[in-house]
Amino acid sequence: MIKLCTQCLYIGHEESSIYRDSTTDSVLWGTAFFFSVAGAFETFLWFPATIIFFVALLYSIGGYTFKACVCSKCHSGSMIPVQSDKAQQIMNEHGLIPPDYITVKNEQTILGIALRTIFIVLTLILVLYMLFDHFS
Repeated sequence: MIKLCTQCLYIGHEESSIYRDSTTDSVLWGTAFFFSVAGAFETFLWFPATIIFFVALLYSIGGYTFKACVCSKCHSGSMIPVQSDKAQQIMNEHGLIPPDYITVKNEQTILGIALRTIFIVLTLILVLYMLFDHFS
Protein backbone atom coordinates (compact mmCIF):
# COMPACT_ATOMS: atom_id res chain seq x y z
CA MET A 1 0.00 0.00 0.00
CA ILE A 2 1.33 3.42 -0.92
CA LYS A 3 1.50 5.84 1.99
CA LEU A 4 2.33 9.49 2.66
CA CYS A 5 4.75 10.62 5.36
CA THR A 6 3.31 13.63 7.17
CA GLN A 7 6.81 14.69 8.31
CA CYS A 8 8.82 14.82 5.07
CA LEU A 9 5.97 14.42 2.50
CA TYR A 10 7.50 11.26 1.01
CA ILE A 11 5.04 9.17 -1.00
CA GLY A 12 5.81 5.46 -1.30
CA HIS A 13 6.02 2.20 0.56
CA GLU A 14 6.80 2.26 4.23
CA GLU A 15 9.83 0.45 5.57
CA SER A 16 9.64 -2.18 8.26
CA SER A 17 12.00 -1.18 11.03
CA ILE A 18 12.85 -4.18 13.15
CA TYR A 19 14.50 -4.05 16.53
CA ARG A 20 17.54 -6.13 15.70
CA ASP A 21 20.86 -5.72 13.97
CA SER A 22 21.19 -7.58 10.67
CA THR A 23 24.95 -7.98 11.16
CA THR A 24 24.46 -9.68 14.52
CA ASP A 25 21.73 -11.83 13.01
CA SER A 26 24.00 -12.89 10.13
CA VAL A 27 26.91 -13.66 12.47
CA LEU A 28 24.69 -15.77 14.74
CA TRP A 29 23.25 -17.75 11.81
CA GLY A 30 26.69 -18.16 10.24
CA THR A 31 28.11 -19.46 13.54
CA ALA A 32 25.11 -21.77 14.00
CA PHE A 33 25.58 -23.12 10.48
CA PHE A 34 29.32 -23.65 11.02
CA PHE A 35 28.79 -25.51 14.29
CA SER A 36 25.96 -27.54 12.73
CA VAL A 37 28.17 -28.67 9.87
CA ALA A 38 31.03 -29.43 12.26
CA GLY A 39 28.64 -31.14 14.69
CA ALA A 40 27.36 -33.41 11.94
CA PHE A 41 30.87 -34.91 11.76
CA GLU A 42 32.08 -34.50 15.35
CA THR A 43 29.60 -35.77 17.93
CA PHE A 44 30.97 -33.69 20.84
CA LEU A 45 29.87 -30.45 19.10
CA TRP A 46 26.14 -31.25 19.17
CA PHE A 47 25.52 -29.27 22.38
CA PRO A 48 27.23 -25.97 21.39
CA ALA A 49 25.65 -26.18 17.93
CA THR A 50 22.20 -26.64 19.44
CA ILE A 51 22.65 -23.77 21.90
CA ILE A 52 23.91 -21.37 19.20
CA PHE A 53 21.06 -22.44 16.90
CA PHE A 54 18.43 -21.65 19.53
CA VAL A 55 20.09 -18.33 20.41
CA ALA A 56 20.03 -17.33 16.72
CA LEU A 57 16.44 -18.51 16.39
CA LEU A 58 15.27 -16.56 19.46
CA TYR A 59 17.15 -13.44 18.33
CA SER A 60 15.52 -13.60 14.90
CA ILE A 61 12.04 -14.26 16.26
CA GLY A 62 12.41 -11.50 18.84
CA GLY A 63 13.51 -9.02 16.19
CA TYR A 64 10.56 -9.78 13.93
CA THR A 65 8.08 -9.74 16.81
CA PHE A 66 8.88 -6.16 17.73
CA LYS A 67 8.80 -4.08 14.57
CA ALA A 68 7.43 -0.76 13.47
CA CYS A 69 6.53 0.60 10.06
CA VAL A 70 8.43 3.82 9.35
CA CYS A 71 9.07 6.22 6.48
CA SER A 72 11.76 5.03 4.06
CA LYS A 73 13.20 8.53 3.78
CA CYS A 74 13.12 10.12 7.27
CA HIS A 75 12.43 7.01 9.41
CA SER A 76 9.55 8.62 11.31
CA GLY A 77 6.46 6.66 12.23
CA SER A 78 4.04 9.10 10.62
CA MET A 79 2.98 7.26 7.45
CA ILE A 80 -0.71 7.41 6.47
CA PRO A 81 -2.49 5.79 3.48
CA VAL A 82 -2.73 8.09 0.43
CA GLN A 83 -6.42 7.25 0.12
CA SER A 84 -7.22 8.80 3.52
CA ASP A 85 -8.86 12.21 3.73
CA LYS A 86 -5.93 13.67 5.70
CA ALA A 87 -3.42 12.48 3.06
CA GLN A 88 -5.57 13.88 0.23
CA GLN A 89 -5.73 17.24 2.04
CA ILE A 90 -1.93 17.35 2.57
CA MET A 91 -1.24 16.37 -1.07
CA ASN A 92 -3.63 19.09 -2.34
CA GLU A 93 -2.04 21.74 -0.09
CA HIS A 94 1.49 20.93 -1.30
CA GLY A 95 0.67 19.98 -4.88
CA LEU A 96 1.87 16.40 -4.49
CA ILE A 97 0.91 13.70 -6.96
CA PRO A 98 1.41 10.03 -6.01
CA PRO A 99 3.51 8.10 -8.54
CA ASP A 100 1.73 5.62 -10.83
CA TYR A 101 3.94 2.77 -9.71
CA ILE A 102 6.57 2.19 -7.10
CA THR A 103 9.12 -0.59 -7.39
CA VAL A 104 9.47 -3.09 -4.59
CA LYS A 105 12.91 -4.28 -3.48
CA ASN A 106 13.56 -7.92 -4.28
CA GLU A 107 15.69 -10.27 -2.22
CA GLN A 108 18.30 -12.45 -3.85
CA THR A 109 16.71 -15.80 -4.56
CA ILE A 110 17.53 -19.25 -5.86
CA LEU A 111 14.57 -20.89 -7.59
CA GLY A 112 12.27 -18.33 -5.95
CA ILE A 113 13.49 -19.01 -2.39
CA ALA A 114 15.40 -16.32 -0.46
CA LEU A 115 19.02 -17.19 0.30
CA ARG A 116 18.50 -16.43 3.99
CA THR A 117 15.62 -18.92 4.12
CA ILE A 118 17.76 -21.61 2.48
CA PHE A 119 20.54 -20.94 5.00
CA ILE A 120 18.15 -21.20 7.98
CA VAL A 121 16.50 -24.39 6.68
CA LEU A 122 19.88 -26.08 6.11
CA THR A 123 20.99 -25.15 9.62
CA LEU A 124 17.73 -26.50 11.06
CA ILE A 125 18.16 -29.80 9.19
CA LEU A 126 21.74 -30.18 10.42
CA VAL A 127 20.78 -29.42 14.04
CA LEU A 128 17.92 -31.92 13.90
CA TYR A 129 20.27 -34.53 12.39
CA MET A 130 22.81 -33.95 15.17
CA LEU A 131 20.17 -34.23 17.90
CA PHE A 132 18.72 -37.39 16.34
CA ASP A 133 22.18 -38.91 15.97
CA HIS A 134 23.16 -38.05 19.54
CA PHE A 135 20.00 -39.19 21.29
CA SER A 136 19.22 -42.30 19.24
